[in-house]
Amino acid sequence: MAIVTWIATFALAQPAPEAPQPAPIPMWIEPPTITASDYPFAALQAGLAGTAILRCQASLEGVPSDCVVLSEDPPGYDFGVAAIPVIERARMNPDFVAAVEQPATFRLRVPFALLVSNPTIVISGHETGAATVQCRLSEVSLATDCATLSETPEGSGLGAQAINVLTSGGLPPGLIPNATPGQQITVQFLFGPQ
Repeated sequence: MAIVTWIATFALAQPAPEAPQPAPIPMWIEPPTITASDYPFAALQAGLAGTAILRCQASLEGVPSDCVVLSEDPPGYDFGVAAIPVIERARMNPDFVAAVEQPATFRLRVPFALLVSNPTIVISGHETGAATVQCRLSEVSLATDCATLSETPEGSGLGAQAINVLTSGGLPPGLIPNATPGQQITVQFLFGPQ
């Protein structure tokens, strides 16, 4: 009798075959992406990286909205304000949103990393904003065939001003190391008070 009980106990102690686990539902179908024009101007001018923590809601369609800035580090550089449109442009997976308690509220840390790979020219004045311009270098190292890639605020004319700076004379010394004729260059401009 003891042997039968031991065999039955042994059989019950065996792990049940594992059922395949469902794949986790991805949170984003269009993840938040920070562009150069999203970077807070004051932080860019100061050369600071930073973060913001937001609390937002998401509709059943996955559209983030009603974002509130909970904190930003360092404070006073508008990382929180800049993070809101970054998150509201993104799209959450509707299946993920449907799987959480409604209304779907989430917290998100948004890091802003300062990676300046293009030369930057700072222009002091009463106008505040930024522009990124792309040009080609002529045989005598003058900027030609320039186009505005972005400007903040949009429609402000800062891109045209930046092109005027580049095409009205030679490039500032040392702006483009090892410049060669025909080379395409991208230059960032920051406009604002000193």
